[in-house]
Amino acid sequence: MTELSRAHKVPHRVDGILNGLVNVRGELLLCVALEVMLGLERSPDGNRPKDQTTRERLLVCNREGNRLAFFVSEVDGVHHYHPRDLKDVPATLSKAASTYTVGVLHWKDRAVGCLDDELLFYALSKGLA
Repeated sequence: MTELSRAHKVPHRVDGILNGLVNVRGELLLCVALEVMLGLERSPDGNRPKDQTTRERLLVCNREGNRLAFFVSEVDGVHHYHPRDLKDVPATLSKAASTYTVGVLHWKDRAVGCLDDELLFYALSKGLA
């Protein structure tokens, strides 16, 4: 996780899952629009989820050597859970979001959706190709 960095647009790649390129400690990484993959609404400026109330940061994920960056509004560390603690995904969740959600955890009086990282990274890789 790092401070917010400006995403530099990539020519001929507008309106999709690619926000652009970001510089993270001298390394250029693809910054993807996770909200697009999950079918979440965007704010009028197009960069942040509509309900954002906290300061935005940049989160870098590494899955088997594939590094991608995402804009996030909130991170509370890494938490381990047992798969039996997952509850079913509610039917009210959008179709796109439910595709990548394996279940919901109750944590600190909140319902937190757990994403299938393998499926999500696969879909992002295909969408960026």
